[in-house]
Amino acid sequence: MSDEELYPDNIKVAAKADVTLQFPAPPLAKRFLAFFIDALIACLPAAILSAIALAPYVYMMLVMPLPAIYENEVFYYAALLIAFPLSVIWLLAYSLCRDGFRGKQSLGKSLCGLAVIHLKEKRPCRPGESIARNSLFMVLALVNFFIPLLLGLPVLVESIAILRSPRGQRISDHWSDTQVIEAKLLSRVSRGRGC
Repeated sequence: MSDEELYPDNIKVAAKADVTLQFPAPPLAKRFLAFFIDALIACLPAAILSAIALAPYVYMMLVMPLPAIYENEVFYYAALLIAFPLSVIWLLAYSLCRDGFRGKQSLGKSLCGLAVIHLKEKRPCRPGESIARNSLFMVLALVNFFIPLLLGLPVLVESIAILRSPRGQRISDHWSDTQVIEAKLLSRVSRGRGC
């Protein structure tokens, strides 16, 4: 028997098995608080490393006479050359992979009772999907870094998408077929049941 005989309405077998789970959008306050916490976690090491790198320079400016600063500038630049790359690596790694970490939640989402799921495969988000999900925001943030006139563009674009989507999905959630849900609904994901 062919598919047409089994399914007279010309519905293919794959289409019948491809059911997307439906979950309500979590509260916006939780989403934005989780984002703020994650942004702090991503940026705090950069701020700490920068402060450590700048501390010797500030000390030299306050304590040592001006000519001595020029003799010891090598230490300042060496500290910055170590701190800056480590900060950027941490920022990129955490920002891209955060939703595929332990328990499939970033620390911010975990504290706010949220999780990211893959809708079609009915399971929590994996690291590869986390990278796909967060890549658009990182690209917009890099554009924002090089063109300061676009200050806040990444947050604005993704916030508008969240507000316009009935399930609270960002643009990149549609690409990676993911959604942020309340963590208490994760048990329904594993059983393949939506709300």
